[in-house]
Amino acid sequence: MNRRVWLLRFWRLSVLAGALFLIRLQNPPRELAAPLGMEIARTWFPEAAKVGAVDGETGAQYVTDDFDDVVGILLQTWPRGRDIIGYSGPSNAVIALDRNGKVSGAKLLWSGDTSDHVRRVVEASGYWAQIPALQDVSVISHVSGATLTSTAITRGILRTLGQAERTSLLFPYPIELQELRSVFPTAARMEPDSSALGGVVISDAQGTILGRALRTSPSSDPVTGYKGPTDSLVLLDPQGASVREIKVRDSYETEEYLAIVTKDSRFLPGFVGRTVQEMAGFDAQREGVSGVSGATRTSLAVLEGVRRRLTDHPAASAALGFQLKLRDGLLIAIVCFAGFLSFSSWRGNRWLRLFWNGVLIAYVGFVAGDLVSQALLAGWAANGTAWRNLPGLAFLVAASLLVPLMTGKQIYCHHLCPHGAAQQWLGKLTRKKAALPEPVIRWLGRLPFFLLAMLFLSVVAGLKLNLAAFEPFDAWVFRASGIASIVIAVVGLSASVFHPLAYCKFGCPTGALLRFLRTGSSQGRFESRDWLALGLLLTGAVLTLCV
Repeated sequence: MNRRVWLLRFWRLSVLAGALFLIRLQNPPRELAAPLGMEIARTWFPEAAKVGAVDGETGAQYVTDDFDDVVGILLQTWPRGRDIIGYSGPSNAVIALDRNGKVSGAKLLWSGDTSDHVRRVVEASGYWAQIPALQDVSVISHVSGATLTSTAITRGILRTLGQAERTSLLFPYPIELQELRSVFPTAARMEPDSSALGGVVISDAQGTILGRALRTSPSSDPVTGYKGPTDSLVLLDPQGASVREIKVRDSYETEEYLAIVTKDSRFLPGFVGRTVQEMAGFDAQREGVSGVSGATRTSLAVLEGVRRRLTDHPAASAALGFQLKLRDGLLIAIVCFAGFLSFSSWRGNRWLRLFWNGVLIAYVGFVAGDLVSQALLAGWAANGTAWRNLPGLAFLVAASLLVPLMTGKQIYCHHLCPHGAAQQWLGKLTRKKAALPEPVIRWLGRLPFFLLAMLFLSVVAGLKLNLAAFEPFDAWVFRASGIASIVIAVVGLSASVFHPLAYCKFGCPTGALLRFLRTGSSQGRFESRDWLALGLLLTGAVLTLCV
């Protein structure tokens, strides 16, 4: 292989990486969710008089009435669900729990997904009516035409409900920064810990992680000492591996017994340095720990609360990780067979080609609706990829981008795109083809690159354009598609009857990107498109600095 070819491939890969970096730079991830106000609270709790601050550990906001009694809890799926991507972006929903901890309902606050999919989910009253009885993502009826978006919202709700088990009506007071400074004097901020253990991560003003903290309630709520349960604060090292300190926060115990435990200089300090695993498996009888004399039941209840908290992992966390479902397996198999067609002589078999185009149109287009588009690529660049919950689509995108770059074979446009397959079928309806003048073909052929440049610069400039409206691919999921996508689809498909692959040649910005990446073995020279890509990248960098 010519070394110049590899250098050119590296250059084009670098251009792609640079474009993704600029988009990401323009769309920094939201770290925390904005606190919710009275208007949201009264959707479910008409008697609400006050909405409390966000609990730094659970993300909960307690809603109280005029008598300061808790009437409900509000939870947001952000930031715990930040890695759950729908079609092109994450979503944030609010979940309302009543005073008994039961789900009253949910509502979408915002979404980074395409506007047509989001609109369909928001308007689907039947979908939201299922949320109070939600137990498993597999048993809920998702929104037809916006399956990926609604599934991602459901996953976020389930994950958050797993964390909701950490809310307590007995001890509704969140961890405050001030109480952490006795152990971490330079603590400047805290944010939710995304690990399975939960809690908060404590950082100084420079962003250096000082440690982690969690409170034992509500895991410890059922543990009664002499008179009632106790909420303790467990402070851990920066890795969350060992105990730095255990402090009693609040309790229903008698003040006398509680004071004996907190003032004992050996009991709670004696557990400093123990690992989380040791504390989770702590057995007082086996280790010969009899508690504090004069407050035995109270002191042992504190330790039992710590043990329960350290073994209480969210039930939803493991279930919402990487999952390979039937639709993902089918899509991966389709991509692999497309790769086989790309590198074999079977691609020239007429009957196999007709059959394969039918598979692409029927399954990839109408059933799955998994098409590579600018909306998808820009959304993933800005928000992260959905490889955990959509591994099949992630595999399709990776193959579409990398195969033409590394082999010169256009796997997606030639063997995977249902819109291209439909154009090939329609092109066989008539033998009469429009004979366009060469200058017209040349100028029309530049339109996809112009559209690609325009869409890229609009994203980098922070313009909130609906990218799906510039391509026809949403029309395949016609129940959620906008008018613009349908018009482009109809015009492009109609034109393909009279000019082969008319939309692919004269209108597809995604195809333009894939053609830019394509590098054949006979190439190795820097072409005009590379100079244009460099200019576009520099323009994007300037826009990023100016915006």
